[in-house]
Amino acid sequence: MLPRADLSSIRPVLAIDAPTTTVTIADAKHEAVSRLAQIALGQQVSAKVLSALEDGTFLVRVAGATARMNLPVDAKVGQSLLLTLTSTTPRPTFLLGTPVNAAATATVSAAGRLIDHLIQSARQQGAPTALQGSAPLLTSASSPPGQIAAALREAVVYSGLFYESHVAQWAAGKRNLPELLREPQAQDARQAANPQAAPRADAPHSPSAQLMLLQLDTLEHQRVLWRGELWPGQQLEWEISKDAPESGHAGGPDEESSWQSVVRFELPRLGKVTGAIRLVGDRLQMQLRTETDAAALALRTQGAQLSGALSAAGSTLESLTVTPDASGS
Repeated sequence: MLPRADLSSIRPVLAIDAPTTTVTIADAKHEAVSRLAQIALGQQVSAKVLSALEDGTFLVRVAGATARMNLPVDAKVGQSLLLTLTSTTPRPTFLLGTPVNAAATATVSAAGRLIDHLIQSARQQGAPTALQGSAPLLTSASSPPGQIAAALREAVVYSGLFYESHVAQWAAGKRNLPELLREPQAQDARQAANPQAAPRADAPHSPSAQLMLLQLDTLEHQRVLWRGELWPGQQLEWEISKDAPESGHAGGPDEESSWQSVVRFELPRLGKVTGAIRLVGDRLQMQLRTETDAAALALRTQGAQLSGALSAAGSTLESLTVTPDASGS
């Protein structure tokens, strides 16, 4: 990740609340623009400040082209810069990183290059962005609620998304080895002993590459998405996300974590139902959306029973909203 540049020296062409410094090429000649357009989006390139002009801009040599750029006022002639191309229209625009030292160059490890290769290849081949259940979690719809909850929890916990943190817990004596061996990474390690029995772990379409992409997607969006069969024939989509802490003062001691869980499924009598559950501390807020008015009425009549069941489980139902929605989404 590139360090943030000093915003106090940015010229007015940039938004004052920009999180990073952006350099826009001004009045570049057609040939220079053509050369710069050959740089791939997201690619990092080295540049060198050639001279300072009277209007406060600078001539910079980058990718074999000389272009005039707006740089921070403390830029110096002869200074090397690290630029990342972020846009090509209406003109090439770069993200400015920290100055490059002549005595030190930035390098990416072999592991880093391998990870980048796997991620890019997996995305190009349409790797899934959600955990996919390979088999029904339960045998029948008559399973008790406690068993349903346990099955859903295990589908996420042993999915491999959190394998590295689980390894750390195991090393600290907080997780046992049999639990760890249930996760895909541990199973892949076993298969690695027999290369002919499984695809290579560094193949773009391999489960390892796809799982790595899911891990990064989870970190980026702060959510987990699972799709599969809850029991045979019953499809379910389940999304879990964590909201910013609620507090009267940011960073205050009274902060409470807020979690949101959204489930989408279709039932024989109620049709499509979407349930959004928000948990703040031990307080529960629930919103249900249905396809029809009849389904909404049926769910409302069970509101008191639902509230009592949640209270018995130690959670307070703070609010329940049931809304008919023709889209069911």
